[in-house]
Amino acid sequence: MLQPSRPRRTKWDSQVRKLFMKNLAAPKENRPGEWLVVVEIVVRRDGRVRRSSIRQSSGFAAADAAAMLMLKKTARLPAFTPDMNGSERKLTMPVMFVSKGSAAGR
Repeated sequence: MLQPSRPRRTKWDSQVRKLFMKNLAAPKENRPGEWLVVVEIVVRRDGRVRRSSIRQSSGFAAADAAAMLMLKKTARLPAFTPDMNGSERKLTMPVMFVSKGSAAGR
């Protein structure tokens, strides 16, 4: 049986991702490379974040710290819409940092 490769994103999911991206800043240490941090967020029906964590580290502490700061800055999210079931929802979100480094280091 065929299954879709990705679940369809809801309007709520899109709003939440936009809020997180709005609070995302580059890592404090600017080093050339690409780093993928996978974060996990548990959100209650009223939009409060119950738990947030790094599910997969990038291996670059500054990128991991930037992802955690993004989560901390986004402590309140939209309340669930009436059609959303359950008392909470777990979101797993990849956060990619790409940097060519600073001109001073060349």
